Amino acid sequence: FNYYNQKGVGRGLKAVNRSEVFLVTKTTPCYHPQAPPRYNISNPIECAMQTEKDILSNLEQLQEEYIDLLLLHGPNQFGAASCTKETCALDAVQWGVYETMLKKGKVRAIGVSNYCSSCLSCLLGGGRVTPAVNQVEFHPGMSGDPEGIMTFCNKYSVVPMAYSPMG
Repeated sequence: FNYYNQKGVGRGLKAVNRSEVFLVTKTTPCYHPQAPPRYNISNPIECAMQTEKDILSNLEQLQEEYIDLLLLHGPNQFGAASCTKETCALDAVQWGVYETMLKKGKVRAIGVSNYCSSCLSCLLGGGRVTPAVNQVEFHPGMSGDPEGIMTFCNKYSVVPMAYSPMG
């Protein structure tokens, strides 16, 4: 993904038994103009193609046959504080690609990162695979349930996963 370390991680994985490692990686939202890689893809077909390309690139760089947990690194944001119709539509497109990769065995679990309850709602129901996790910033310096996201995740059996757990 955009941490630019996957080739090195792939080399390092060759020195350990794969069954001893839980491998997590991410792909970027299709509409993500703020930070590298900068995508401005709003066409659903192009979005699906780019997402599949990114997942396969992750596998290639990591030199692996599968990923244990694949995260969508944030919702597609069109400048709104919460998810809009456009955001939900592109998130659903990318999620569909994730579900396909899950069925093909290229990933063993799928989840999201940096999703608020509004954006997470876009992926729930309708026969979709429920995100296994929602990776969010969470550490002792924060309130017990920032913006109610922990309660929301628990309600829908989405495991909250902390990043920056030490602040």
